[in-house]
Amino acid sequence: MLAGSAVGFLFDIYRSFRSWNKPSFLMTFIGDIFFSLGALILLWYFLDKANDLALRFYILWGSLLGLFIYLRLLSPLILKILYKIHKLLHLLTRGLIYILRIPCRGLILVMHPFYAVLGWIGLLLYRMGEALILPPLLQLNKKIIIILKRIFP
Repeated sequence: MLAGSAVGFLFDIYRSFRSWNKPSFLMTFIGDIFFSLGALILLWYFLDKANDLALRFYILWGSLLGLFIYLRLLSPLILKILYKIHKLLHLLTRGLIYILRIPCRGLILVMHPFYAVLGWIGLLLYRMGEALILPPLLQLNKKIIIILKRIFP
């Protein structure tokens, strides 16, 4: 019965995560596979501890009975607790992100004038390079074309 209850608890954790996260079809499929593997590992562990992996009829019925009793009696309470834990974790992460944004905003405010000056200097250097280097390059291109026409008439 304990094996069925453990699988039911694992199912409640997975179900609460899915309802809170709203995964896509592919992520639901992958999550179902991981849940099935986790349930298989749990059942394997309990069957090993109960009677050395000998699958008997009464073990199967006991696991199913434990799962049924868990889903009917404990699952609604556990789901409410898990939903509250998810809400608390969501609030904590939002608060942490908000707290971490405050120094970043101050740093952005302090660094903005320096980046503005650097952007202006970068544009100035680009325009100077364009004015100083582009005309000689264009003349060089014309000279190369004239030389090539002399070599290959």
